[in-house]
Amino acid sequence: MVNQEKIDQENTEITKSLKDTLNKKFGQEVAFLLDQDENPATIKNWLSTGSTVLDSIISNNPEFPGGIATGKLVEVSGLQASGKSLLAYMVMKDCKERGGIPVLIDTEYAANINFLQMLGLEPKKNFIYIQVDSIEDVFESIEEIIKKIRESSKNKLCTIVWDSVAGTSTKKELQNDYDEVTMASHARVIGQGLRKVIRYVGNQNVALVFLNQLRMKMNAPAFSDPYSTFGGMAIPFFSSSRIRLSIMGKIKDKNGVICGINTKCKIEKNRFGPPYRECILNI
Repeated sequence: MVNQEKIDQENTEITKSLKDTLNKKFGQEVAFLLDQDENPATIKNWLSTGSTVLDSIISNNPEFPGGIATGKLVEVSGLQASGKSLLAYMVMKDCKERGGIPVLIDTEYAANINFLQMLGLEPKKNFIYIQVDSIEDVFESIEEIIKKIRESSKNKLCTIVWDSVAGTSTKKELQNDYDEVTMASHARVIGQGLRKVIRYVGNQNVALVFLNQLRMKMNAPAFSDPYSTFGGMAIPFFSSSRIRLSIMGKIKDKNGVICGINTKCKIEKNRFGPPYRECILNI
């Protein structure tokens, strides 16, 4: 007969010894016992998207408010005017209302201050608005923001929104002439940038939201998805959740004037619950 109690006791002693050895070797906490320690993989906060239905299908737990998880990367993609920026602004609003610092990196130069005020975001108070020209500058800004916030407060809530991935050039593309081809330069820079900054995001109370546009595939096979996101495969690989928005129809008032849209939200990737669930939002 196997003495399970004795085996468990031996394994406990071994795992504790391994943890102490690794932490001593690297000079910092790199090893954790998940049943005893607070580890970086634990989600500290969830930020609402403004829709309780969308929040619940992302977090996969209807018993508490879900939404966008801190310490993770979330990609929101869709065609034009499908509600990507609005969803990101609502996440930033929830962050601000809970005492956090919202940061908007606007490389499209498209943010409307009056619209932000209408949503109740109050962009003129404790709101960081950044305009940079290249993808390299975006990742340098993200790294500096996280380092600076952590110098002042270890657990300060922060949301960083990049609007948008597809609207940002690389430094090489900006320096070249218009007829020079920069094949796959965006994908290489984004991959390198994510490998560097994701470690800062992962063990901090920071929600990273990338807004991306859809591109039509060339020679897409029949009955397949005709769209793909911009920037290569790094963002899909590093994302904990991927949300695709698509317009299903228009909303009209009693006079027949278009006053909104029906947007379908599809969870294409989800590390918190089942993927491919959908919901319809009235915007």
